Amino acid sequence: MDYDVITLTQNGSSVTGTCNKNSLVLNATVQAGKLAGTWADVDHDGTTSGFFEFEQSADEKSFTGRWVSTSEGAEALKNTTQFWNGVRV
Repeated sequence: MDYDVITLTQNGSSVTGTCNKNSLVLNATVQAGKLAGTWADVDHDGTTSGFFEFEQSADEKSFTGRWVSTSEGAEALKNTTQFWNGVRV
């Protein structure tokens, strides 16, 4: 099974990141134990984008997350079934 590696860099409450060989770019803010922001993915078909939210586990070794496309709007994060979960390595 293949896994994607997300590389995140934090400067104060701002976080930027990349994934999928830098084609996916994340921009977010740390807020009350959550990382919330936007994502954009550029590939041969163009650019897709949206919103995401990660919540870190109590032991800080994993996160649960959700994502939606821009057309759905950030409010759709509450009810989405699009999950983006991971572990810290």
